[in-house]
Amino acid sequence: MTRPAFLYRADGRVDYAAMTAAANKAANRARRERLRAEAATIAASATRALQSQVQPAFRPPAGRLWRVDAEARIIIGPAGGIGTTPVIVRTLEALSTPGRHDEAVVAAGGGWRDVGHLREAMAGLAPKLAAIGLRLDRRKAGIRITKARTKL
Repeated sequence: MTRPAFLYRADGRVDYAAMTAAANKAANRARRERLRAEAATIAASATRALQSQVQPAFRPPAGRLWRVDAEARIIIGPAGGIGTTPVIVRTLEALSTPGRHDEAVVAAGGGWRDVGHLREAMAGLAPKLAAIGLRLDRRKAGIRITKARTKL
């Protein structure tokens, strides 16, 4: 453990308030770094768990980037298939036709209360889509599912 360096005021006395502030700043920096490391560990663990659920034998049909198998409740992308819930299957079926789709129409087709709920569900679905090589593309013109960006 290092000893604190003394900080002095203009009159030559020790400035204990400045020393305390510096010590708190260092402690907060160390706490932030520890929390970032823990968050990265948790995110990596969640990613590994999702990647272990991917079934690589499933492939989308020729000429298509992805598809939804409603009976099996599976989303099939370039990297394989992954299971999901019936509500998400209904929602993705509404998105399966090419082009962008209005969020209100997709929310109604999937049985969501409103567009806010749909956005929350799609944010929660993003890691699963990423595990199979897809991503959700939201713009003013509408939403669609596209190929995931490659990491450099």
